[in-house]
Amino acid sequence: MHDAWDRAGLTGPLRSEVLEPFLSGVLADGEFDTSDAFVRLLVRMFALGRPGLPERGIQALPEQLAAYARTLGVSIEMHRRVTGLRDTPTGVEVAVAGSDPVTALGAMVAVGPEAASELVPVPVPETHGLQTWWFATDAAPSTSGMLAVDGTRSGPLVNTAVISHSAPSYAPAGMHLVEATCLLPPVARKEHAAGPAESDVRRHLTHIWGADVSDWRLLRRDDIPHALPVQSAPLRPVSTARLSERVYVAGDHRDTASIQGALVSGNRVARALLADAGT
Repeated sequence: MHDAWDRAGLTGPLRSEVLEPFLSGVLADGEFDTSDAFVRLLVRMFALGRPGLPERGIQALPEQLAAYARTLGVSIEMHRRVTGLRDTPTGVEVAVAGSDPVTALGAMVAVGPEAASELVPVPVPETHGLQTWWFATDAAPSTSGMLAVDGTRSGPLVNTAVISHSAPSYAPAGMHLVEATCLLPPVARKEHAAGPAESDVRRHLTHIWGADVSDWRLLRRDDIPHALPVQSAPLRPVSTARLSERVYVAGDHRDTASIQGALVSGNRVARALLADAGT
């Protein structure tokens, strides 16, 4: 990405104080080794799209899909951990922890990149990690619902926002909700360390918002070591839908590292499965 921006003559404060800080959070990449083709794709989606947050959280998306599937007669079982898949002459045998195996005509593996390789023979992709801190406060540090970044890069945060300005339902009753996201360093991900300290996060929040954050109540911290698959150059976003005669694999690690990539991959796999089934 750096080389492509150099060739395009993209330099100065716009690059160093706006685009790089913003994209480091979007890509979960502080070194900017991401494919320029993927960066262009993301920028295009931001420019043409309309960012938003589901009122009931991202969980609303799979719940909506599940609700529609049930109207078509689909049976969905939760809290059943699949431990392995095995091709048989008549189908796929699915091993389930604490239960008898299930036999199916076909199986779609739609899990994260770190888990897919435990079920099927696919390579484990390199991933980037993110860590997000969630704070509740009586007084919002800004009236804006925009994402804030630090052009001086004087702390661990890559972005922060008053989420309750965009999605009031996310905040505790009568309070505002502020998110603060930083990159989860590779060492922290490998050794299950915590990453940046809370004191450093609060110091950086004070710098970005220009507000006293000492009385903000920490609600939780989410560490996501495999937040996004690395999108190195040259970009090869599309992987085959079918892994074997009856086993299919979907996920953003099989397309582009984004919710969009996961949806596109899932759609591609579903169409391939239906075509193979002759429906």
